[in-house]
Amino acid sequence: MWWRVQLYAGRYRPFWRFLSLVRRIRFLFRRQEYLSSERFISAKSGAQILASLFRVTFLPLVLALSTATVLLLSGVFLPSPARSWFLPFPLWHLDDRDSYGSFLSTISAIGGVLIALYYTGMVTVGSAVYARAPGALRNLLLREPIGKLYIQLVAFTTFLSLCLLAFFAMGFSPIPLAFPLLILLSGVTILSFVQLGQQAFHFFDPTRLSGSLFTDLERCMRHATVSGGFWDDPSFQSHANQQANSALKALNILADFSIADKHLKSDPIAEVAVATISFLYRYEAAKKLIPSKSKWYPSRYSHPDFYLAGDLKADMAIRTGGSVQPETVVDEDWVEEQALRVVMEALQSNLQEKN
Repeated sequence: MWWRVQLYAGRYRPFWRFLSLVRRIRFLFRRQEYLSSERFISAKSGAQILASLFRVTFLPLVLALSTATVLLLSGVFLPSPARSWFLPFPLWHLDDRDSYGSFLSTISAIGGVLIALYYTGMVTVGSAVYARAPGALRNLLLREPIGKLYIQLVAFTTFLSLCLLAFFAMGFSPIPLAFPLLILLSGVTILSFVQLGQQAFHFFDPTRLSGSLFTDLERCMRHATVSGGFWDDPSFQSHANQQANSALKALNILADFSIADKHLKSDPIAEVAVATISFLYRYEAAKKLIPSKSKWYPSRYSHPDFYLAGDLKADMAIRTGGSVQPETVVDEDWVEEQALRVVMEALQSNLQEKN
């Protein structure tokens, strides 16, 4: 019955306009669902990086807090002629309101200095190494995940201090919980700056930034498999293909740039090749979960030989005086072809260097 209704309504243009509108609305909802999934993945990755920052700064942070605690307890328990030998812990209070404002002002100033120093270092590295590098490598430097999350944390701490300082200027009472929260945040940002300062020297080696490319490739690969949430939608399959193709092109550009540099053409490019092979192992396992008709695999035209074409195609070519019509072929090895090019170039470069 329904097909009869479709057959009858298909003769009128408003029906096709309505059908196009329904499909467009469905696509918008699916796109919003996809963007929400991407934000969740990014938030999960950010949480892991934040946990890594806390883990790196745990011992210095505990040492600093322990020192501050010892100083605090020494002021409470040290004997005094006018006081008893034992004093209980005082309640949380502020004897001087100006100290609260000075504390917030100091945290804000430190945050501004850290932001300025971080971007100064990035500009220095960028002007020294990436000034003549391709745009894809400069994007890798800007997308470096640890530094990106760190500068966001510093900016959040600085702006939070400014907000609390504004509330205090408007006449609000000091917030007791602001002290432990800002001490924790400022401790992580200040002590992490030591680790990031040392890591800045690694940015002179562009191959150290290849990790973000493999992260992007694995995320796109996961979206194309049946375990992903959008594996059955051709639009999102094509999107995953385009994103993965961009990452593979950036990986090839990184390999070409490293091979052309005498300091990067041996061990650094070899590390990239090893990481590429490791990704290909994971990709071959995930490839079994990607449908053969998925838009993850790009299509290309293949021109068959005249004597291998079918009778119908050969007869049409003879009658029209042209060639055999091309066939649409799915390229299932496009990832391996681009990735193995990096591996072979790295192998050739190391053989030439006798490494």
